[in-house]
Amino acid sequence: RVDRFARRAGADARGARMITLAVSSQAWMMLGEAAVLCSLTMFVLWALATRHQDASCVDVAWAGLLGVLAIAYAVLGEGLVQRRILVAVVGGVWGLRLAWHLFRDRVWRAKEEDGRYQQLRAEWGERANVKFFVFFQAQALLTAVFAIPFLVVALTPERPPLFAILAAGLIWLLAVGGETLAD
Repeated sequence: RVDRFARRAGADARGARMITLAVSSQAWMMLGEAAVLCSLTMFVLWALATRHQDASCVDVAWAGLLGVLAIAYAVLGEGLVQRRILVAVVGGVWGLRLAWHLFRDRVWRAKEEDGRYQQLRAEWGERANVKFFVFFQAQALLTAVFAIPFLVVALTPERPPLFAILAAGLIWLLAVGGETLAD
């Protein structure tokens, strides 16, 4: 894709390879930075969860981080502006809305730790804090991986067909609308 874009822009074969390498390098750099951000965020939240013996915040964090990454990729990406706006709106709104819901439901209003994490804490016994550290870091890695589609879209310079935009918009509205009703 990048080769075709580069050739249309007038680059020769060597120039197209250089543009491909630059885009690939930018994507890997952004992915690495996202992974570090997710890992550090989850480390801080694990420390708080250990102190309060409540791991419920991990759910809020992964949803919020996905929204933040969608917005960050849209702002920092160099793809088509319309695509980047869609990534920011679709990914950002979904992730931050879900994070807000989870925060209210699992952290703010909750009287105790989420039942799933209580069960894990009981099963893991005295090794629970170490195992929760691994769990939080696994969530960080998964968050970075799940955000890759946002990154790809934010870096893609080509205009998608109108049908694809309309289909994606309809799917997003149905998904977020259904999720909101379920909440």
